[in-house]
Amino acid sequence: MLTSLRLGNFKAFASTQHLPIKPLTLLFGPNSAGKSSLIHGLLYAQHAAETGELDVHSTAIGGEAVDLGGFSQFVYGHATERQLEIELQTSTRAPELAGLPWLTGLKTLSINTRIGQQHEEFEQKVYQGRDSAGDKTFFKVRDVRPKGRPRVELITVSVDDAELLVLGWRPDRSYAVERLNTSHPSFARLLGAIIDLNTTSQGIGDAERDGLASLASELASGLRFDLRGFLPLVRGSGEESGPLDGPGQMLPVSRTRRAEDLAAALRLFLPRHLRQFANGVTNSFRADLEHILYLGPLRSYPPRFFEPSYSADPTRMAGGGDAWARLVEDKTVLESVNRWLSSEDRLQTPYELAVRKLISPLSPRNTELLESAVEEELGKLHELIDDNTEQEEHPPNSEDAAERADASRAADYRDVSDQLTGLLQTRLAQGHGIDQPVLIDRRSNTEVSHRDVGIGISQVLPVLVLAYADMAGLAAIEQPEIHLHPALQAELGDVFIESAMAGLTGPFPKRFLLETHSEHLMLRILRRIRETTAGELPSNTAGITPQDVEVVYARPTREGTVLHEIPITEDGEFEEKWPGGFFAERSRELF
Repeated sequence: MLTSLRLGNFKAFASTQHLPIKPLTLLFGPNSAGKSSLIHGLLYAQHAAETGELDVHSTAIGGEAVDLGGFSQFVYGHATERQLEIELQTSTRAPELAGLPWLTGLKTLSINTRIGQQHEEFEQKVYQGRDSAGDKTFFKVRDVRPKGRPRVELITVSVDDAELLVLGWRPDRSYAVERLNTSHPSFARLLGAIIDLNTTSQGIGDAERDGLASLASELASGLRFDLRGFLPLVRGSGEESGPLDGPGQMLPVSRTRRAEDLAAALRLFLPRHLRQFANGVTNSFRADLEHILYLGPLRSYPPRFFEPSYSADPTRMAGGGDAWARLVEDKTVLESVNRWLSSEDRLQTPYELAVRKLISPLSPRNTELLESAVEEELGKLHELIDDNTEQEEHPPNSEDAAERADASRAADYRDVSDQLTGLLQTRLAQGHGIDQPVLIDRRSNTEVSHRDVGIGISQVLPVLVLAYADMAGLAAIEQPEIHLHPALQAELGDVFIESAMAGLTGPFPKRFLLETHSEHLMLRILRRIRETTAGELPSNTAGITPQDVEVVYARPTREGTVLHEIPITEDGEFEEKWPGGFFAERSRELF
């Protein structure tokens, strides 16, 4: 799972800024300070890893909420001579890194990517005037302009925050090892793994290690890498490189030729280890980025009657449209959302969600079914009319018989009318309808549309669905509190705590990255930390500790936005003063 993000020369950020990612990460700051730039940086990385596109305008999952405008727009200051820096950090416990014994016990793995654009100089003549003879005169201006598309210039892989491997771009569009840090503690473990697992020797001396380190650098420089997305993949290696310590892999090391035999083992096994390491790094980060979920700041506000879309369009989540379909499809999500929407100890709204079947007048399938059924019933009606007409031409001999005929005719007409009237309900019962989420006003037991209850409910529903749907990964949400009453904003704090703390297991636990302005949301989280420490949590309420929460304040400066981490104590207090005071507007207005 991703544990941190670094961004430099991206949108609001000039110098590289660091964002730790925890179960709950909250981004505060003034408008246009760059809070959303952090989320957009993640979406950019996800898009680049999936498609290889670096000059990105629209991202794969950002929908209409994210328009980056291309490299010249999102690079800081529109200065295309700058290099964009993105660094992602994950855990070495990723399944993709299994089988590398020399990584056992290490904690973090980072990949730092520098993305730039080549430039060329050009000379332009500018008209200056005329000389004494009347001839035009010019002066020359030299400038630079972008050339070609952006590309990855440099890739640095670090283990436990120490550089291990550096790859650089080559004119043949490959990437070569510019530096293998043989002083890194993990390299000594790598050498030990190669010698112990693949040779008959047990251990090596310091002098032998120094000689093998020099050879290792030489061997590594011969490897060539391609990009998978914007992440490195060893050229010609495929997805798998085979076992490194299987049967028949032991090489003999003799006393008389010890140096040569150790070197032979290194030549055989080091490239394979580096290949599996590099490919594991790429696959690990791709898996992390594939598990990013995004909900934009303005959620969709569907019409009164609509058909939830079940398409696989990944951008539907960004606008909240995906939430309505999930409410219909997943009863567990519907029940969870209702629990928070209407319970007295939760959001306390008077509404409850339900699913009803409706016929869509625009559905070709339902139109065809309806026309066929109506035609059938009208045929029956015409037969009855013909029969009754024949009876009227040959009237019965008594008035009693006439009355009985009239009653029978009326009953026949009512029967057909009832059948026509009940036709839609019959089709609905047969499943020929559209599942439609509706709201029940429990105060009057009245079925209402989301259009009848104000926009706040429609805006918070996608947030609740994202919190409770069975979707693992990092959920980035912009302004989750939009259009909500302050009391409901506070209740959202418990929504995020419960969802995050319940989903801490697995390789991609549910976590939240929240860009928010809500004081009430923050205060609820601080309260739960305080109650967790004191052992005073209310029943059916999830607890949380300071180690599970990251609070970051984005402060704009002349040199770009700076991120400031604000630690929290066990007592649910900030360890230092909030920049400008913690939501100082309250104090200014009150006093």
